[in-house]
Amino acid sequence: MKTTKVLFLHTIHGLFLGFILGITLTILLNELYPDIEALFNPSYAFLVLALLGGIIGFVRGYKDKVRFLSFMFSTAAVILTPILLSSILVYFIGIDRLISLPPIIFKEGIGLSGLDTQLATYLFSFFITITFVIAFISSFSINKKKRWTW
Repeated sequence: MKTTKVLFLHTIHGLFLGFILGITLTILLNELYPDIEALFNPSYAFLVLALLGGIIGFVRGYKDKVRFLSFMFSTAAVILTPILLSSILVYFIGIDRLISLPPIIFKEGIGLSGLDTQLATYLFSFFITITFVIAFISSFSINKKKRWTW
């Protein structure tokens, strides 16, 4: 059995990566395929992917010595993944939509569509900043030998 600290750090790390991938996929689905809203609300996709990332992080933490997705749990991946995904979003939808869409999708995804957009922006910024900081700190303790590579 792994320590609680290792499981927690891996879970938060996976949650951060799932959240980043989920919000990117949700924005792309919302902008490029607006007809998909007839089937399901794409705002809920980022919650599912964040939860899936947390589960993958928990499994990765439970089997700590296994090289399962070790490239995604490196410090370089924590820094480069948001930059790469933001670049993809800027290419596809532009900087103005990139700035305005994530808080709106975030508040619809957590089920508070009546929430003020400015408050949703603050909550989104707080959540993304805290998870990034914890994922960055956890990557230092997860990969002690191969921190920047895999």
